[in-house]
Amino acid sequence: MIQKYYNSILEQVFAQIGKKEHNIVLAKYSNDFSLKQLEISEQITNNKEVRFVAHEFRAEKLSGAYEPFPDLILELFDQQKEMTFDEFLDKCNVYSLQRPIIAAYRESGKCIRKESLLYTEVDYERERMHDAIVAMLVEVSKIQPFMLWINRMQFAGKGTIEIVYELLKAEHTENIGIVLGMNEQQRLPEYMLPGWENVTEELDNNVAIFRIGNAGESREQRDEVITAESIEDDIRTLQNLVFFMDFEQALFYLDKVDRRIRFDNFTVSDEVKYELWQFYAYVSVYMRDLPKALEISEGILQLAEKKKNRRMRFYAYYLRSVIYMYQSKLQEATECAGVAKSIAIEGGMERGQFEAELVEIQAKMAGWNNIFFCAQNVEVSDAMIEKLMKYDYRNHLAYIYVYAYDNKPEIVAKAYYSESQLIYFSKGIRLATEIGNTQLIYNAYQKNIMLASTNGMYPISLLYSVRTFEALDNKRSVESGRIFSGIGYTLTALRQNDLAKRYFQKAVEILYNLELPEDIAEVYYNMAINCIAAEEFKEANEYLMRCMKTIERLHLNSLRVCNLSKLYGLLALCNQKIGNRFNCEQYLNNCKQFLNYIIEKEKLQNDVGIIHDYARCDDDMFLYHFTRALLGMDSGNDSSAFEDFNCAETHLVRTEGNQFFCYQLFRKDRIRFYGQTGRMELKSNEEAI
Repeated sequence: MIQKYYNSILEQVFAQIGKKEHNIVLAKYSNDFSLKQLEISEQITNNKEVRFVAHEFRAEKLSGAYEPFPDLILELFDQQKEMTFDEFLDKCNVYSLQRPIIAAYRESGKCIRKESLLYTEVDYERERMHDAIVAMLVEVSKIQPFMLWINRMQFAGKGTIEIVYELLKAEHTENIGIVLGMNEQQRLPEYMLPGWENVTEELDNNVAIFRIGNAGESREQRDEVITAESIEDDIRTLQNLVFFMDFEQALFYLDKVDRRIRFDNFTVSDEVKYELWQFYAYVSVYMRDLPKALEISEGILQLAEKKKNRRMRFYAYYLRSVIYMYQSKLQEATECAGVAKSIAIEGGMERGQFEAELVEIQAKMAGWNNIFFCAQNVEVSDAMIEKLMKYDYRNHLAYIYVYAYDNKPEIVAKAYYSESQLIYFSKGIRLATEIGNTQLIYNAYQKNIMLASTNGMYPISLLYSVRTFEALDNKRSVESGRIFSGIGYTLTALRQNDLAKRYFQKAVEILYNLELPEDIAEVYYNMAINCIAAEEFKEANEYLMRCMKTIERLHLNSLRVCNLSKLYGLLALCNQKIGNRFNCEQYLNNCKQFLNYIIEKEKLQNDVGIIHDYARCDDDMFLYHFTRALLGMDSGNDSSAFEDFNCAETHLVRTEGNQFFCYQLFRKDRIRFYGQTGRMELKSNEEAI
């Protein structure tokens, strides 16, 4: 009976090819079923107009990256002679940094990446890879319409499921038909569940899930067969998974192998172990499991000492430098990069020396991780620029041009008249445009927006916000939401509070639809600032509480736009203004605790880190002393209030453009304090400011 239903589904999908988009169906059955058990109509298998391809996953074999889609793309492309492979990649808008990966896979079946992946670009590059694979599938379907039957989908990797999901949303898929078959009794790994839920939800909406019965006797489902021989065979598949960025699938396999090596007395050669650990560390870093990556680096270092192997020792220290950099332990990162560089020089490892030197430079800019801009320029030698060009590290070079230079407010001010006056910034934008790195272009303009706004140059900030929005292809993207929020912040500084609210509401609408709670919390922070500027303290307190709840639920240490100490300082100020002294004192104590930690942390890294503006803590210190001064006024402690007002003034001057939202409030309260305490000369001086 199951054969009859399965054939019926295949015929149904086949009949819709060329007529219907999103022609994808899922056939669920109980127990195990092999495609060999099904006799398919010759009308499907021998059709000259539509290519029929059958693929079946195997429980005992590690599934490949996005399997079977890359092989199908290459097979169908090679049937035509009208365009070269480069022209095909151009037509499909394949990202320039990913072209060598795909080209190497086509030539040898083994992926190679020329320029290293950036920690901050993992999500962006994975999205570009997904877009490229879908675009290539659509393009080859124009050359040759195809029907793909994939059986035993319960053993497919996450990348495969993600491509199916993207195809369910893509346009121009009418020449593609796909039948997915799976045993619904097979338990799926935890990491696969979100992807499958997305796919089944879309298929449910299309009424495209069918249960076709019992396939017969249950057969014991086996895991991947892991032996010393099979691991050596799997290393190529593993390398492809890693460079195609199908990280979850690679990690699932590596975790199992690592457990066997550690706990089952499973023996592999040291060379194989080193290869596995390289992949394991690479995936752990980009999956943001930095403690695990650090643990692996220790294993590699021990292996290097045992083997007296310079190459392994270099990699262990280089890996540590990268991990520490992304953990914001910039002193340790620089030290490890220095050791790696020395090892490379001793061993004549020219490429290794370059990579270690590059980490030293990146560490000065916190690895470009979670920063808006650097507090000062970073010196990069001409020799290093030449090496970046030699090794074709154009993306890293573009980042250096954008972030290492043009960080002074007076330089950014020139951009109001002509962006070309930002010499290095313009170079970075041109290079990012050539590469096709739209994320860097967006971040570069965000840098100038933040530089301008934090230094009180609000018209320039607004100008860059408009330019950035105009450059975006997707006006409903996360970038659009952030731009609307930024425009609202700038309008707040320009005292257009009601107009600012409209932009904030637009930002929340976009980010809510994208299900991005952390970004929404940042908008709430900006909305709180707007309310404080309008002296709507109760509303500001509500928005700040939403920020705090988001931080707690997502287990965050801060928001991109501010430290926790600043949030507590703002909450303390708002509660003082609405007359809740108890809450005010509690928040002020929390603010002080976090400030003590941050100040000590900065002391330790003062000679290494180039930090973003808000990490200097002047905003936070201003709020702390200002609120303490108000509490001192309330309790009649005039000498303490006087001292705190003076401390607040010191930090207010340092914050430059950051405290616009309570500048007038501070002046007004200090004038009131001077009047109440008879300091009439100081009152007159304050009124004259």
